[in-house]
Amino acid sequence: LLPSMASNPVLADFQFIKDWNARTQIIAPVQEIVVTQNEEIERSIQRLDSVVVGIRSVAGASVREGSGLVYTSDGLILTLASLVPQYYQIQVYVGDSIEPITDVQVVKRDLVNNLALLKIEGDGLLTTGFSNEDAIVVGEPLFLIGKVIGAEEIETRANQGIVTAVNTLGVLTNIQEQPLLVGSPVFTMRGNVVGLTLIRSTGMVKTVTLPDLKEFLGL
Repeated sequence: LLPSMASNPVLADFQFIKDWNARTQIIAPVQEIVVTQNEEIERSIQRLDSVVVGIRSVAGASVREGSGLVYTSDGLILTLASLVPQYYQIQVYVGDSIEPITDVQVVKRDLVNNLALLKIEGDGLLTTGFSNEDAIVVGEPLFLIGKVIGAEEIETRANQGIVTAVNTLGVLTNIQEQPLLVGSPVFTMRGNVVGLTLIRSTGMVKTVTLPDLKEFLGL
């Protein structure tokens, strides 16, 4: 369409036609922004990888797996209540270690809001902060980090997208993920936690609402 318009003398004085005829690279700044954003996300993933833990709960043949967030440096872990049901043996995988921590206490469960607080022995664990719900806007970039527990290694997986809505259901995103990554913390570009991943029936990611999460933690 642009080449055809550029040949029309009636449109010759329009700036975007002049730019086309001069072959101005008007898309270059956008490309630079995209590259910069991707690099920032990569750095954030490397920095925040250690605040994400793997969660596995076992009861006979029943196994539930997902992720959680290091809440305090001395070993409080925030995760989904659905990942740590009562009477299940809970295992927490910290860092890249394939050896799980099995001495895990459930400090608190909230079945209504699907939240649980675990306690493991820890010292100097890395943590991060929470976002302000008033600061989350539609279109804002987000990314999640989760752990997948394999037979021989703990794999870090990440995905990125944007906020599509903020309402009483939580933060809705255009990120699509597998149920295996439930409980994965979702972060802003500044590295603040937006919530924990829930997978909707459509496969799209939403999060536990920040007010519910902060109330659960007494913040």
